[in-house]
Amino acid sequence: MNDVAKYDDDGFSGSIVNTRLIKGVILRWTETNGWTDRDGLPPPEILIALACTEALQRWKAKKVVEEITTEPLPDIGNLNATVPTAEWDLGLDNRPKAPWVHQYVVYLIDPASGGLFTYLNNTVGARIAYDHLRERVITMRTLRGARVVPLVKLGHRPMRTAFGPKHRPSFEVIGWRTLGGDCGGAAIASPTPRLSGRAAVEAKPEPKPVAQGEAGKTIAAMGEISVPTAAEELADEIPR
Repeated sequence: MNDVAKYDDDGFSGSIVNTRLIKGVILRWTETNGWTDRDGLPPPEILIALACTEALQRWKAKKVVEEITTEPLPDIGNLNATVPTAEWDLGLDNRPKAPWVHQYVVYLIDPASGGLFTYLNNTVGARIAYDHLRERVITMRTLRGARVVPLVKLGHRPMRTAFGPKHRPSFEVIGWRTLGGDCGGAAIASPTPRLSGRAAVEAKPEPKPVAQGEAGKTIAAMGEISVPTAAEELADEIPR
């Protein structure tokens, strides 16, 4: 756990200091099988997204032979140009496949067991899922002034491709917490406000999955962060 917890930034604004890229159990997503772990089993329903990073890997004979995790990452085109095409492996289309790939990596924790998971992939869908998660965390930390982490449910979203509609992986944020239960000055969730005006009604939050057992105990011990208002997201006050 120590190599995960040491950061040179907030864990969502760049790379994290680590000794190895893969931590814990690898998570996979395919349109056919959905989310599974390395044994083909379904992952926990709710996970804590701890951090994310990017890396370059060089593959040879279906194995990683070289890895670059130090940012700024070098130009992948230049790296591939240094490897003769004759040494490239063949892809699924039986054509030479570039040995260096750009991996998008997300680290997650099982709140029930404390087990670590690593999701990494170099597809367009993985990059979109990575970018969306990272942007939401950076926005929330800007608004709340604290290092908060999202509770996520692993899902999928539709996407357009050159081969027609497909699905991509998605990290569905269902809540926000602070690690260790220390809110560090962050805004704590408050009762749902009432909307003003002629058609005033009490806004009801959408139902969210509730973690049970050990996962529920861990999540309950973490400081809960309130969802930003529209005014906060616009960085301005809504005129009355």
